[in-house]
Amino acid sequence: GICAGFIGAGGNAGSVVTQAIFFKGAYTTHLGITYMGIMIVAVTLLVIPVYFPMWGGMFCGPKKGVTEADYYLADFTEEEKEAGVASSILKFANEAASERAAVNRPAMDQDNITLPK
Repeated sequence: GICAGFIGAGGNAGSVVTQAIFFKGAYTTHLGITYMGIMIVAVTLLVIPVYFPMWGGMFCGPKKGVTEADYYLADFTEEEKEAGVASSILKFANEAASERAAVNRPAMDQDNITLPK
């Protein structure tokens, strides 16, 4: 719902900006399409360095033994974790882990908590 709406709205906004840049008379249609293609490739190249340890990146796989809980809880101190400040984040991390493909899902207990390996 919400994610699809944001992605759709971003695509619409991107198309409006692209049309304003390349197809409002500054370039011929052929040149506008060429420059638009160059822009698409350049923006796509920006995604290459994005890497999530538990999922991997564009050209490399995930780190062994790293879970969603490790990644999301790294922002909290041990005191915050013990005080329960991070409990909602842990719940989110476990839900994110349960959304993986069945072959990549970590082992979970009956409360849907990721079990250590």
